[in-house]
Amino acid sequence: ATLQLDIGNALRDQGNMEGALAAYEAATEADLDDESSRALAGLCQLQLGDARAAERSFDSAIGIAPHYALAWLGKARALMAKDKDKKAVRYIREALRIDPHLTEARLSLAEAYLTLGMGSEADGEVRRAYALDPNAGEAAAMLARLGAKVPEAPEALPGKEPEEHAPLTTEPPPPAPPPEDTVEDEGPEKDMEEVPSPGPSLGKWFEEHRELPPLKKDDERE
Repeated sequence: ATLQLDIGNALRDQGNMEGALAAYEAATEADLDDESSRALAGLCQLQLGDARAAERSFDSAIGIAPHYALAWLGKARALMAKDKDKKAVRYIREALRIDPHLTEARLSLAEAYLTLGMGSEADGEVRRAYALDPNAGEAAAMLARLGAKVPEAPEALPGKEPEEHAPLTTEPPPPAPPPEDTVEDEGPEKDMEEVPSPGPSLGKWFEEHRELPPLKKDDERE
């Protein structure tokens, strides 16, 4: 099964979805309890335009591994491909319940909200996705699409300067320091100066951009 998965991944990277799908299906036959091969088959089926088959594949993966967040997201994407965005929202929310840091799920939820005409909710989800990953170009692009200003990304933490290598030399090494009992007592050790951590400023940025109104409950949805 592992070999078939590797073959499928290589073919999918090359854009050969039909070949990848065949490899994933072979991996499923070799290991009926492997949820990943079923989910990967669902991704190929989605890209091949067969949303119905993809939905079945993701359902199988969820049945084997109920805590597999990507399978719930895949199921939602299959539903969205069938214009069932209302129903898809429930599956995306379940994916986020399992993995709140799944950026792709937040962007998919924003996309579903946009289709449903819920612009403010979509804006909130995109901002949450951007806060999770400021380098996510898709989140920034969606914010621009919503007509919202893209927040500035936090400054990178100051890194340690690379140490310079000592020049090569043929001279003998310097003499070893004298034993401790011969070193004169220099008095009590001075307290080391505390250097402020750059953490609080970064934490403040995330705090500002993550304090968003909670999602409204929509009990009338399917």
